[in-house]
Amino acid sequence: MKRRITLVTVCLKCILVVAAIRPIPNRPLRSYVRLGDINIGAFMAITEYAQHELCGQRIRFPLLQQYVEAIVYTIDEINRNRTLLPNITLGYVILDDCVKESTAVAQALRFLPRNDNKHCLSKHLENSFLQDDHYDVVGVIGPQRSENSIAVSYVLGPAKIPQISFFSTSDELSNKELHSNFLRVIPPDKYQVEAIFKFIISQGWTYISAVYSAGSYGEFAYNNVKRLAAKFDICIATQRKTTLAMAIEDYMDILGELMKYPRARVVIAFLGGDEMVGLFEAIYKLNMTSMFIWVGSDGWAERLTMLPSKYKSVLYGSFTSLIDAPQVPHFNEYFQNLNPSTTNNPWFRDFWEWSNDCSFAEDTCKHIKNLKNSVRFHPLALVSKVMDSVYTYANAIQQLLMNECPSTSGKEARDCIRGEILFEFLKNVSFQGYSGEVRFDDSGNMVGNYVISQILPATNDGTFQRLPVMFINAENLTTTQLGNITWRYLKKTNVEEYPSGSKIPIHPLAKYDATTPVSVCSRLCNVGEYIIYNSIHQKCCWECKSCRASEIVIQNRTNCHECDMFFWPNILTNLTTCESITPSFPAYKDGIAIFEITSSLLGIITSVVVLFAYYYFKEASVIKAASLELSFLQLLAILLGFVTMLLYVTPPTHVSCALAYWMFCFSLNLLYAPLLVKAIRIYRIFHAAAQGTRGLKLISPFSQVLISCFIVMGQVGFRKKL
Repeated sequence: MKRRITLVTVCLKCILVVAAIRPIPNRPLRSYVRLGDINIGAFMAITEYAQHELCGQRIRFPLLQQYVEAIVYTIDEINRNRTLLPNITLGYVILDDCVKESTAVAQALRFLPRNDNKHCLSKHLENSFLQDDHYDVVGVIGPQRSENSIAVSYVLGPAKIPQISFFSTSDELSNKELHSNFLRVIPPDKYQVEAIFKFIISQGWTYISAVYSAGSYGEFAYNNVKRLAAKFDICIATQRKTTLAMAIEDYMDILGELMKYPRARVVIAFLGGDEMVGLFEAIYKLNMTSMFIWVGSDGWAERLTMLPSKYKSVLYGSFTSLIDAPQVPHFNEYFQNLNPSTTNNPWFRDFWEWSNDCSFAEDTCKHIKNLKNSVRFHPLALVSKVMDSVYTYANAIQQLLMNECPSTSGKEARDCIRGEILFEFLKNVSFQGYSGEVRFDDSGNMVGNYVISQILPATNDGTFQRLPVMFINAENLTTTQLGNITWRYLKKTNVEEYPSGSKIPIHPLAKYDATTPVSVCSRLCNVGEYIIYNSIHQKCCWECKSCRASEIVIQNRTNCHECDMFFWPNILTNLTTCESITPSFPAYKDGIAIFEITSSLLGIITSVVVLFAYYYFKEASVIKAASLELSFLQLLAILLGFVTMLLYVTPPTHVSCALAYWMFCFSLNLLYAPLLVKAIRIYRIFHAAAQGTRGLKLISPFSQVLISCFIVMGQVGFRKKL
């Protein structure tokens, strides 16, 4: 790997020497230059992106002029300082990279040192050397986009020109093997992603989507999103990538993909300002305002004014993450008092027209003296980081000169500064800057804090405000609530998405608030339901199915199991265990028991009375005709039936239950068997009389009783076999 990088570096050096000789056609013409004894270069993403050209025509983000003027203001402040770099004048060269890697490379070539070794050049190229296209700088500030910083690092790194960025946050830039001369005064994205996840978890959201820009900034950030999502048991429903060259229809396709997962209401957006404009314009045109909870990165947190006024309502209720950087009041006062006649900034006239809604061509700007009445102007948060970038160079240069060339001054000091030596002093610099303590770790990064803000409408139409809601320490991830969140600009979750009465799973680290919108994949299963996990998002997504009434849920609620006989699911353990069925029977004092006992005793008494009456009147012809013996058997069966009723109200035992069951069956058989025998006997008698037959067999009382007993015993034996 090291050998390959070395070969690439050697080839790159030759290519860059050749490329730096001739000016590149169509390179941005405007630059902000004031040379001094020692010069610092800077890249700013001022002009809009053009797909087929190095640069567009219009200014993309007018408020960015605060960063441009912050460099100028800080250098002037240092030049006035008698203790910091005395007798040395700092100069600056500020170039436009047009939000494009190729343009950033083209501009970086202007900072490459001229090499006396011409072995890479032909005689023709050697003679075409152009001095006016080159600027001698000891280091550069920027670019802003991570992709542009990477491209510039590949160009300036082999030449040992230090590079400090105040906005590039891609984790790729922490790789010192590839970007050995790169530093930044802000934390890398891994800290920002952790801060965003800390906020997401605090709201109880476990099902999210992600939209990120193509390139180092978005792709490395998304890798961190995936890593932390797995760590915190959060599922990513879907993810889509954007590019600067995308049309509005492409952004609509992205929103269509997000709508396939309506339960993933939270969308993390690691985008640049231009891509943010395209995405929110598509949201507006599709009438999808308030459908999703957008959590934006620092890539567009300060670019909100790029969005046309008619689309700004789609921002309301969304959240942004931004490094905590204090305002610099005296710079804000200085900047608001600037006007086109007091600055040589070549882009300031465009900014002036935008901020004051006037036109120099129509002569409507001449009456405006400053920016204090501009409704479009607001201070940018990272101005202090820009100023600290300049002071980092100033402090490092002072330390270098004190150690290497203590007696030099003026232009002679430049000859003492070599890039590799300066970078060592830059890495070890430590001072109290406008944004706090400036100190770099081993990867050339600074650790800071983040503020999560909610975007809300301001008092004036067409404007907005950022309300800080949470402060997050990037080192230990502790949080501080700064303000209350409002959800009135977000639609409530559709009731069809979650059945009525559903319970929503809450992340164990969440600070639960019932008013917070829901962004989870599945509801909690109710008691008696088992879980069928989704094959892709097993941690967050599942279906709930009901077990049968006799079953319990087992295996961490993923299956059902039937209870054994005489056991039933226990509701006290949420139907996860079986309990033995406790026999229940009516107490003697219960109304139903009293009724049964009373009815049974009356029936017994009546049966006994009738039985004695039959015996007393046994010689009566009617009784004899009805077969006295069979009638006795039927009365006995009725008596046993009433006795059986008493057994059902006694405390159940094996003996009493078996006896009650046997007597119930026996009494019914004993009742119906004589009745059957009677019917057969009468049929035979009448049939014989009709035939004139005499001397019928088996019609005697003894025979009739014996036949009835055989019928009863046969049924009892058959029942016992069953």
